Amino acid sequence: MTKAQKLLQAMNDIDDVFLLEAEAPLAQNQKRKSPMKWFAIVLAILGISASAYAAVQWDERFLQYFKPSVTLVEKMESNVQNVDVVSDCETLILKIDQTIGDESTVYLNLEVALPDGKTWRDVLPKEVTEGKTHLDFYPKYDFYHGTFVYDDVKGLSESEIKELFKGHRFGKSHSGGQWESVDLDSNTASYFMKYSTERLSEDAITLYIPNFEHEMQSILDGPFIISWIPENTGTQYTFEIDDNETFGEVKISAFRIDVKLYRYEQAEQYERVTQFGRDIIVRYKDGTEQQVSHMTDGGGGSRDKNYLEYNMYFRKILDLDTVESIQVGPYLCELK
Repeated sequence: MTKAQKLLQAMNDIDDVFLLEAEAPLAQNQKRKSPMKWFAIVLAILGISASAYAAVQWDERFLQYFKPSVTLVEKMESNVQNVDVVSDCETLILKIDQTIGDESTVYLNLEVALPDGKTWRDVLPKEVTEGKTHLDFYPKYDFYHGTFVYDDVKGLSESEIKELFKGHRFGKSHSGGQWESVDLDSNTASYFMKYSTERLSEDAITLYIPNFEHEMQSILDGPFIISWIPENTGTQYTFEIDDNETFGEVKISAFRIDVKLYRYEQAEQYERVTQFGRDIIVRYKDGTEQQVSHMTDGGGGSRDKNYLEYNMYFRKILDLDTVESIQVGPYLCELK
């Protein structure tokens, strides 16, 4: 077994540890190790450095999140982009090393650093940090198409920035993120984000952060901004639905599924749109099948009397080469 295979196997074993910890009550003041700390422990145990694993070209956070097989990693070279962009916003420095995705979905790990050796205690309100060693604070953010840099927004009011971005919004979109508790005596933080829309920009994407919040209150005001040109590509399938009654489309990629059905009489049978995922079945070439409701990790949708929209991210990357068809309610979508 190669080092890469050992690493991926060990990461899967870590999941069992998390499950066991979740089932057992924690002792008072006992803290669980974060996934990234577990990842570092595994690397040390196996004698693998981050640079040694660079042959597969995936950021540690992506490996921990998706837990891909070595075969899948090798298949998805075009989905991974080494961005390596840094934006100095004076009070904060933003950095994106790598993204993974395709023409309509992007995952990124945003690194945030303080300049001049300061710690978070130096810049966050004392009434928020006093008596604490860690704190959950997170960016309020949005994505735009086009290239914008810090000098474009420096000194502008929020209304002026909104005017600047006018006409640069993506169409209907979905976003999400995972925030970790930040060590207040450190000077860095990282945020794992995902974003999807009908089609990402063909020139550039700009991530704009007006402020960072804690418990829905602003504790660090921007503006903060970073921009890069996306180069992620990947296979996507689009199936048109039209049976003279219902019409719409189904889109499937390695990262998410999008369904839009109009004049769909069965829509009102679902109390919540997420229940529709039980009636979407992924059938694999080896004869197995899986409900999409068991595969997703966030998303959304809407439902009306005869209309249903369902947009969900997959928890693990779907290897499209292994899929034979997708059953969406009464509609069969064959991947050829």
